[in-house]
Amino acid sequence: MKTLNQIKFLLIDFFKAHKQINDVCYGDKRDFNANRNLTYPAINIEYMESNTNGKKLTHIMNMTLADLADENIEGIEDEIYSDMLLVAEDFFAWAQEQEGFDFNKSVNIQKFVDDMGDRTSGINFKVQLSTIRSQNVCAIPKI
Repeated sequence: MKTLNQIKFLLIDFFKAHKQINDVCYGDKRDFNANRNLTYPAINIEYMESNTNGKKLTHIMNMTLADLADENIEGIEDEIYSDMLLVAEDFFAWAQEQEGFDFNKSVNIQKFVDDMGDRTSGINFKVQLSTIRSQNVCAIPKI
């Protein structure tokens, strides 16, 4: 069983080690969009929520993979989408092999173009990572 913090650091470490990613951020997507000191390609990992279902605790993370887009280069967005999909595929392959959490392999990937400050393009997707809930009755306070 992995805690939310342990999963957070595993994700950060994976993307820091990825050869196609230069900057890794963890936090609110608005802060990522406002950050003018990024070296692209970059990723933002944002914790969204957790859900319980029986013995499982599922954490939902929003991932944004982005690169700078030069509007003067025709077709650049498609090049960026393609590159970021390759990074996402590397992540999916890695996540399904991890110990301590289960990766839901069904992921909806959406493209984006953003010109609020840096002109970027990329992909956005949410992942669900499930762990076994700690159900230790001995740890519950007695009233």
